[in-house]
Amino acid sequence: MSASGKNKGRNSSGTLGRILLISYFFPPTCGGGVFRPLAMVKYLSRLGWDITVITATTPRHYPTDPALLKQIPDGVEIKKIPVVWEGSLIQRVLGKIKLDWIPRHLVTPDERAFWAEKANTMAAKMLKDGDFDILYTTGPPFSVLQYGLMLKRANDIPWVAEFRDPWTLAPYLSIPNIHHRRIANDTEKELMEKANAVVMVTPTFTRLMQEKYPDAASRVYCIPNGFDREDFENVTRKKVKNEEFTIVAAGTVFGHYNMDRFLTAIETIKNSYPDVYSKISVNFQGLPDYRLNQRLLDHNLINRCHSKGFVDHSENIQDLVDADLLILPLAKVLNCEGHIPSRTYEYLASGSPVLAIVPDGDLNDLLSDFPQVVRINPEDPDGAIKALTDLISKWENDERIPRAEPSRLRLESRKMRANEMHEILAGIKGKMKESG
Repeated sequence: MSASGKNKGRNSSGTLGRILLISYFFPPTCGGGVFRPLAMVKYLSRLGWDITVITATTPRHYPTDPALLKQIPDGVEIKKIPVVWEGSLIQRVLGKIKLDWIPRHLVTPDERAFWAEKANTMAAKMLKDGDFDILYTTGPPFSVLQYGLMLKRANDIPWVAEFRDPWTLAPYLSIPNIHHRRIANDTEKELMEKANAVVMVTPTFTRLMQEKYPDAASRVYCIPNGFDREDFENVTRKKVKNEEFTIVAAGTVFGHYNMDRFLTAIETIKNSYPDVYSKISVNFQGLPDYRLNQRLLDHNLINRCHSKGFVDHSENIQDLVDADLLILPLAKVLNCEGHIPSRTYEYLASGSPVLAIVPDGDLNDLLSDFPQVVRINPEDPDGAIKALTDLISKWENDERIPRAEPSRLRLESRKMRANEMHEILAGIKGKMKESG
């Protein structure tokens, strides 16, 4: 159905062309993988592209934010396919008895391949019956890219393959065994040969892909993530000072994002500087994580640290703007220099101070342009403690925190990113027209 809930006739006359986008994540599902395809659809549609989206229904354990549906332009057609495995009774049972690792070792490239196969069947019929100009697949899940390759083989349609996270180069993704690794490498190699454009989201991963596949280097592009300026249009900053030094940590809050260094700093402040600790209020936002909650209980931090869980996107944006400090951690692991958490851009757009516990790399380079960011290396054991106490002191004394020039921030907008994608799509269509 279309975004307005009515079936509309598809007519490419007067448009730049028709795009078939396959994205597992799309509103009303909410989470980190949703906002890039949503923004691309919104702004590419405004530029004149006619877009149809094949996506999944919301998995059982994922949050939803129905307000995001309002951002989808009229005329965008949405085709929803029910999730097949994720959230199913069998998956939940295996999870309870701690055997949920078995499907990950049996299904390649991931358990969402069951859904991607159904999406492939629908897309194949639509490509046969319709007059689409470009196929655009975005992953993870990487099964979407794998089936995008199958569609390219069968239809020879111009294809844009987007890696929101890298696949074989991923610093965090666990490819469970040698069999999976071989299939991933073979599939990625053929993908790089057949895709008309491959889009990465950070400079380092763009460079690494170009180096790994030199014959395809000219077709590998970097279009980073960004923030949507329209998300901030109706947000107002508090005119009165917060009663407590309010810290917000949004998104994934544990594991490879290295929240451990920040939590250790909070624990040290609690034990060594109780007067400072009494002024702190920490608000964790995101999907609940039992390890985080257990640590807050074990160290008796629940009087000052709160796991708020998932909140709607508009509420999250308001909380970022109202915060006295935002926490942005990143662990030092293999290829971490190429990782930039997508929430980084909304942190920067909020104008609030940011404590970034990050190693050298693309994220560190990006943050260096923004004076409201204090950067600490994860290997500095006392850096976070010192930074927190200094920032709290500045808050108490009402010291002004500098902000980046608006012109610098404007470069990181989702609208600008969609313009970059538009140039790639228009170039591909132009070449196909010349060759045809």
